[in-house]
Amino acid sequence: MMRSLLALLFVAGCARPPPPPPPPDIPVRVRPVARRALDRALRYAANIEPATRVDLAFKVGGYVQTIATTKETARGAARTRLIQEGDSVQAGTVLARLRASDYRVKLEQARAQLAQAKAATEHAALDLARAQQLQSSSSITPMAFEGASARAEAGRATFAAARAQLDEARLAMADSSLRAPLSGIVLRRFVEVGTLVGPGSPGFVIADTTKMKAVFGVPDYMLEKITLGTDLDVSVDALGRQLLRGTVSRVAAVADMSSRVFDIELTLDNADGRLRAGMIAALGVPDGDRAKSRLWVPLDAIVRAPGEAGRFATMVIDGTAARSVARTRVVQVGDIDGNDVEVLDGLAETERVVVSGASLLHDGAAVAIVP
Repeated sequence: MMRSLLALLFVAGCARPPPPPPPPDIPVRVRPVARRALDRALRYAANIEPATRVDLAFKVGGYVQTIATTKETARGAARTRLIQEGDSVQAGTVLARLRASDYRVKLEQARAQLAQAKAATEHAALDLARAQQLQSSSSITPMAFEGASARAEAGRATFAAARAQLDEARLAMADSSLRAPLSGIVLRRFVEVGTLVGPGSPGFVIADTTKMKAVFGVPDYMLEKITLGTDLDVSVDALGRQLLRGTVSRVAAVADMSSRVFDIELTLDNADGRLRAGMIAALGVPDGDRAKSRLWVPLDAIVRAPGEAGRFATMVIDGTAARSVARTRVVQVGDIDGNDVEVLDGLAETERVVVSGASLLHDGAAVAIVP
């Protein structure tokens, strides 16, 4: 019996211990690699300005005698007031007149000088006619005839100069009235009744607001994407971000020396008058490169590549539903769009990546996919 017990102990001592159970599968969540285009355009801010604006200045100097008026109703009573910013004016409207008496005196002086010159010219012409008759009968010396001819020529020159002075006085009289060259809105008024102005002094700023323009700047690499005639959508916060359609009507030939951007003008229809000068608009310019279809994965799927400093990787699922393992895949990343990252290289569209628990995995780790 002792021998049997020793034999059993010997056999038991020689038997190997059972292998440890395999580690449990690591639960992970996965998402398929998505292919899509970046759906947002490059965004720019634009200033709303009148399509046509004219700065009116006085050509001659003097005291402002009158300013155009308009009628309005306030508290149920009609009253007349001077035009001001925001008022509409029609083409040809006299916006301001200088004191006319100053130019009326100059006009009368020019008329008197013209009359004197006309009389002198006629007298010189009569003298020349008599000299010609005397010359035919050899009753006048050559010197006397030449004198009569010279006086007639001088008279004609004096008459021409006096007539030019009269035209100049008439033009100055006309220029003493500042007229609106177009129908539009008064943006600025710089003068009051009694203001002394000189030639070149600003008077009014008039703008045609039936057409407005959105002005914004772009870098040089965007010029190939924006050409004359391109249609773009514009949104204005003051109008509830309603989209307005505009057309590119101007592309600057040179960049601004300080900002190094090229000004772009987008013409907008404003027949209803909703757009006002000074409003801020936002617009998007489609980027052809961003419109290309690319592969995207969630940001949580990106981990540091093991043993490769400065590089990134994802954990992709390899195997079947019954037995799945994670494989490390080094990838090249691109743009970031919200919570998604563009993958330029390293993944295929048919693969699945780990989006929850990727940092706990190593290459070849068994995983259990959970919803």
